[in-house]
Amino acid sequence: MEYAQSLGIRRLGPSVSEAESGRLAVEDGRYSVMQLPFNRENPAFGGILDRAGARGMWVAVNRPFAMGAMVDAGADKREAFGFILERSFRRNPHGTTSPEHLKENWRAFEEARG
Repeated sequence: MEYAQSLGIRRLGPSVSEAESGRLAVEDGRYSVMQLPFNRENPAFGGILDRAGARGMWVAVNRPFAMGAMVDAGADKREAFGFILERSFRRNPHGTTSPEHLKENWRAFEEARG
């Protein structure tokens, strides 16, 4: 962590995939950002998002569409982002590998924000 700070990196934190690691990251106090999966199909990190928000942590939400399963099943991307936006935390929902999907997701996210 000291090395990252010496390079001017201001935000540092883990990417977690299970709740216990997320809980520990929030409680640790040294981290200011965290990445985790969260979506309507996998709401297990909801409480951790709330605690991270209360601490002022930034959270990058990955898997907002459950690795594409929600979109394949016909889910509206705006509704998927709306579910994420119901939580109170500093956020950056993302999850794509192509520029076209990024543009499409950005539009849906902005529409979900209103």
